[in-house]
Amino acid sequence: MDEGDGMTKYLNKTKIEWCDYTHNPAYGCNHKCVYCYARKMSHRFGRSFEPHFYPERVDAPLKHKTPSRIFEGSMTDMFGEWVPGDWLVPVFEMMSAADWHQFFVLTKNPRGIRKLYDETTNWYFGGGDFLSNVFLGVSVTYQDDDWRIDELRKQWVGPKFISFEPLYDKIECDLNGIDWIIIGAQTNPTVLPTLATIESVLYRAQDTPVFFKNNIRGVFGLSDRMFRQDFPVIK
Repeated sequence: MDEGDGMTKYLNKTKIEWCDYTHNPAYGCNHKCVYCYARKMSHRFGRSFEPHFYPERVDAPLKHKTPSRIFEGSMTDMFGEWVPGDWLVPVFEMMSAADWHQFFVLTKNPRGIRKLYDETTNWYFGGGDFLSNVFLGVSVTYQDDDWRIDELRKQWVGPKFISFEPLYDKIECDLNGIDWIIIGAQTNPTVLPTLATIESVLYRAQDTPVFFKNNIRGVFGLSDRMFRQDFPVIK
């Protein structure tokens, strides 16, 4: 699963509907989420899920010249508490250079974004102050996760997105300044959100582009008219 798509090694064609490729210069995670597809996939292949960084993988997107949507760090949390700043800097330098791609980095720990501009790495204020092609996002599955949205706004001035996947709760949150929203269900086993939980997000989304994963098509009462798969617009 890490050998590339036959075009560019370490850049992997994916079945994830909202992106074209995944790229994993880091692998493994310490969050231990019970619904984590990445951990389940890793164990299925008999592979350790302890975090590790592979510097030889970093530049793969630079070799792929077709503009693409790339899920960066799909098998890890790039801003996990265990991730040192020196893992992040080469990845963000690469994304800055590969500006013909859109990159999406998803985290449960938005406070970790600070590692980009602390006194050790100093990347952010060293020239990477705004990347219009890099979307940083947070996972929100329960109401108690809404602090991540506020923290994301504090820590990242570039494009921002929220992944409500899996969506378990009705969510009351402020989505001002959010550029994209993903809504999806838990898989393996499937746990569908209710129509009411979906509507709680849509009510607050207003004009924000929303991408429904195909796995929520079975939600009772979700009409074809409501179902949408919008993509973000670079401003």
